[in-house]
Amino acid sequence: MLKRKELTPLWLGICSTFAGIGLSRLAFSSIQPELIEQLWFSADSATLLGAINLAGYLAGAVLCSWIFRTLAPRHALPVSYLLITLSFLLCALPGPFYWFALWRFISGASGAVLMILGPAMALAVTSKASRPKLGTLMFSGIGLGAALSGIILPSFLSFGLTSIWLMLAVLTLVTGSLASYCLSALRGKESPHNCAHSPVAHDPKRVSLIILAYSLAAAGFVPHTLFWVDYLSREKELGIFIASGQWFLFGVGAMLGSLLAYLGSQRFGCGNSLSLAFVVKSLAVLLALLAEAPVARGLSSTLVGAMIPCITGLTAARLSEVVDASQYPKFWRRATLSFALTQATAGYLLSQLYQVQGSYTSLFLIGAGLLCVSAAAAISSQQNSPIRIRYVSK
Repeated sequence: MLKRKELTPLWLGICSTFAGIGLSRLAFSSIQPELIEQLWFSADSATLLGAINLAGYLAGAVLCSWIFRTLAPRHALPVSYLLITLSFLLCALPGPFYWFALWRFISGASGAVLMILGPAMALAVTSKASRPKLGTLMFSGIGLGAALSGIILPSFLSFGLTSIWLMLAVLTLVTGSLASYCLSALRGKESPHNCAHSPVAHDPKRVSLIILAYSLAAAGFVPHTLFWVDYLSREKELGIFIASGQWFLFGVGAMLGSLLAYLGSQRFGCGNSLSLAFVVKSLAVLLALLAEAPVARGLSSTLVGAMIPCITGLTAARLSEVVDASQYPKFWRRATLSFALTQATAGYLLSQLYQVQGSYTSLFLIGAGLLCVSAAAAISSQQNSPIRIRYVSK
């Protein structure tokens, strides 16, 4: 059960993941087919805009340290929300490709700042005992954003694309206001013991394998987060409403992913749960090749969606187990940067491959292959770590 004092930091983390990835990045996937159908952009240009957003995310992760030195964290967070809101507002009307590219890049960079800063500030005021719980549950914001974007598109489609962009701007503005309120409520409540040094000495090889697995996973699910809706809508000729419904399932899965991460960490331990999550995700991406079958595409949408926050939360929790507490922020930033670099590279290369082939099929095969490698890396990091099953007495 959540305690009253845990709710404010939890909401701060959820708001950050909701806007940082759920809206800033994932919502665009549900808009992409309509941008093409309504002739705002060609298929190649719309796909490239998705890749540019990933490049922005990478830039934000790289510049995070400089941003924190320039702006106090309590100022950097609202500014990031404001920039994402502006990115939606200023893309609400048709315009040149480079204008959209600029704001998709800024939106991605601001999202990275939120993803690094929001959870870090939430955990800074959380006791060590509460960290595993909040550290996994706060990533449910990713799924909430994806689920809402799946609802917004079909609900407002009759009013045009402009209404969808404006609605996303309003959602981001409201979320930023809630996050600012949480920041004000938490000011001055940092827990000194959270910065204390821990006697745990980390194993460099194990840490490297965990970060490698996390980074490859970033590339492995790029086909789903960038191309899934367009793949179903146009390539498989299922239509925008069925494709949007699958994106809604993706979001529902993502909301459940954080809960799965928490339950798995309690029953099997973070390391074993993380290895299992990579295996499940690779199989779920392979199911995309059977998109004509309703059950297969439904499972693919739901499971891939669930594994995104699940793997993120478990990776963060696993790193906190294997590194010194004073070194954890450095390694989490390193993991996030590696994730962003691999994701942006994969987004660009897969977009280029699509332009050459004109089909998404091989992209999902590549994604599944990368996830298999990430699963192998995660399992290798578990050497000398026994499987733990915890039974909770009733």
